[in-house]
Amino acid sequence: MPDPDVMALRELVTELIALPAANRYLAGLVSGLELRYELPGGHPLLGRALPDLDPTLLHAGRAVVLEAGERARYPGDQVPGYGWGDEALLVRPDGRVGWVDDGYEPLADALTRWT
Repeated sequence: MPDPDVMALRELVTELIALPAANRYLAGLVSGLELRYELPGGHPLLGRALPDLDPTLLHAGRAVVLEAGERARYPGDQVPGYGWGDEALLVRPDGRVGWVDDGYEPLADALTRWT
């Protein structure tokens, strides 16, 4: 016989999964996409998977600098119109953001850590 508490929980989770925001959140938890590594600095992208990252931008086993701004400030790939603003990012080989050009730390220090 199913436990009434388990049945109530099942019904609640079923209702939550029907909500798009809850579904996205739960999928992120299960897949690990919502996982955030604690890294120095306060930018909201640090330690997170870069949303909608084109995997072809990542180089095999190496961190890569991506910029979305109008002009390149660092050696790396220009990705015009990308949705993170005009900051330059260092994306680790696992697709997580390891550095943001927000004035907290020089790129050279981040490159030493991640390459």
